[in-house]
Amino acid sequence: MDLKDCPKEIFYRGKWNEDLFAKCIAVVGSRRITEYGRRVIEKLVPQLVQGGWTIISGFMYGVDQEAHRVCVECGGKTIAVLGWGINWSGLSAEDIKLIKQIEQNGLVISEWEEQQPMLWTFPLRNRIVAAISQEVIVVEAAARSGALITVEIAARLKRKIWAVPGP
Repeated sequence: MDLKDCPKEIFYRGKWNEDLFAKCIAVVGSRRITEYGRRVIEKLVPQLVQGGWTIISGFMYGVDQEAHRVCVECGGKTIAVLGWGINWSGLSAEDIKLIKQIEQNGLVISEWEEQQPMLWTFPLRNRIVAAISQEVIVVEAAARSGALITVEIAARLKRKIWAVPGP
């Protein structure tokens, strides 16, 4: 990773394979996904998977989880970067199911082992999303959002940034 504040350790679940990191694209956006955002992801992610991209996102509800879910459904590779510790036990049964699906053909990673989610952990997570991606696609995002934090970091890292136009 080409971060100045690179994590000291990365904890993961799944099968670590360097090939996962060869061609990565982040799909990020709002936690308040709209029907339009869902349709965009359902069209966009399968095309990215077909093009050999590994889908990176932050595993929050909304755009992130939808991107992971669609990627898994079409047989793609995805990396979920958590904003909490890899062993944090506060996940719903639905989240746990999606994590297990991601682990089959991708990774779930975190820079913490036991950390609970806090306001400060998500911007730190976003820097990892930006750093391991060669490109970033913003599907939907508010003016003050984690997705735009990811974009700011990606811009500093000279990543290509894409924005999906609104409906």
